[in-house]
Amino acid sequence: MKKSEPLTREDGEVRELGTQDMANMKPAAEVLPASLLKKRDAKMLFPIAIEPGDEAHAFGVIVPDIPGCFSAGDTLNEALRNAKEAIGLHLQGMAEEGMKVPAANSMQSHAASPEYAGFIWKTVEIDMSQYQD
Repeated sequence: MKKSEPLTREDGEVRELGTQDMANMKPAAEVLPASLLKKRDAKMLFPIAIEPGDEAHAFGVIVPDIPGCFSAGDTLNEALRNAKEAIGLHLQGMAEEGMKVPAANSMQSHAASPEYAGFIWKTVEIDMSQYQD
């Protein structure tokens, strides 16, 4: 909130927010129900490693944070679309089997690995709300 926004109190009185009001505000995690917080934080960015393709080879995609999750595409855009679908299907299978859904690590933590030398790095945004308990 901006400092000049009015604050409506429970008794209906409207007044300007002051420094003390700002200091007394609680974090959202303390005042919002967990279900709303989950929905708000439901998006996760998964880093993906893309092995460059050419006219004779598809673009290969590896999702380092989800073991066994990989994909490909004839073009970079197709590889990105297919990666998002592969991640969703993989996470759905894990959730159905009662497995813990992995958290995404930073792109930098994976890119430093010699195993991914020469790969292109992108992130794929996934709505995690359907995979959370």
